[in-house]
Amino acid sequence: MDSAQALIIALRAKAIENAVEHLQPKAVTVVTSQESLEEIIVGCSGLRQRGVDFKYQPLDEAMEIGEAFKRFDRVLAQFQRMGYGSRDILLDATGGTTPLRVGAALAAMMRNVKIVHQRVRRDRYTGGGWHKYTSEDIELLPTGNPLEDTGLLREGQAVDLFNMRDYSALSPSGPLISL
Repeated sequence: MDSAQALIIALRAKAIENAVEHLQPKAVTVVTSQESLEEIIVGCSGLRQRGVDFKYQPLDEAMEIGEAFKRFDRVLAQFQRMGYGSRDILLDATGGTTPLRVGAALAAMMRNVKIVHQRVRRDRYTGGGWHKYTSEDIELLPTGNPLEDTGLLREGQAVDLFNMRDYSALSPSGPLISL
């Protein structure tokens, strides 16, 4: 996985360090619930010492998809004002509440921001007991944009073109109707 210039994260403190280690971003903003805020602040205190521009955005209501969507947009706008484009930014939506992950991922899809997730390569439960995994046991995997992967993005574009009566744009070989 390539490095990122800026990273928006919606997960717990333990996984943030791993994402930063793998992606080496210059700026990180964590979108988190109020309940996890203290853990994030304490767990990520070393990021600034490593030269990472670290910020956090607590949600008032972590169980609201719409709020997570809006907060993602706010963070994205901040990164854009700093000079980062959509290609420079990644979302790691590995953890956090389900509405937080869904809202952030949906916003990323709509804004053409790439999404990654963390996967543990080895089982934590081996030999009859739980074993702590190391950062080497975790890989960051890119996730395709579900709107593109399912064809929904092209379908929406086709509907828009049809409604605008731009029939020639609907056919790769030229106009569908010749007059």
